[in-house]
Amino acid sequence: MNITLAQALPVRNSISRRIQELLRERSRVAFVEAEKGEQFEKPQRSIEEVTKELEETRADYRTLDVLVSQENLRATVNWDGKEISLVEAIELAKQIRGEVNVLKDFGNRQKQERKSAQGWGGNTDANIIVHALYDPEQYRKAALKLEREVNRLSLEIDKKNHGVEFTFVNANKYI
Repeated sequence: MNITLAQALPVRNSISRRIQELLRERSRVAFVEAEKGEQFEKPQRSIEEVTKELEETRADYRTLDVLVSQENLRATVNWDGKEISLVEAIELAKQIRGEVNVLKDFGNRQKQERKSAQGWGGNTDANIIVHALYDPEQYRKAALKLEREVNRLSLEIDKKNHGVEFTFVNANKYI
């Protein structure tokens, strides 16, 4: 079955949930409690059957993970005049978002701020003035500009994620 990169994440989450369900089921079917000499009812599925399905499901998870990684390396987006892989684009977007947050913090500061000094004995009468060695307004504007750029990059990534299809044979087991 063909799926897109955008569909791969929900499928992977579904597989992950199924793995957790099978782990819980295996723990349930591994033991039965009964009083000595009393008959007990065996679970419908054996621990071996559940383990076999668990191994198959884990293999599906790994297969999907590899396929997604391969497609993320193969697929590209145009950014800053060159083609970069989705892997690089995703990492770049993370890094830019981190930089946007730092720039916003700098941009939200005052050119001068008062700060009460803390001594060993608690508050002192000293007043400290913190001077920004940059123009906060320039950093605020830079943060806004960079945020627009990373939003554009994210849109390119999303567009590519919805356009790239690949075959995951066992997808129909999970969707």
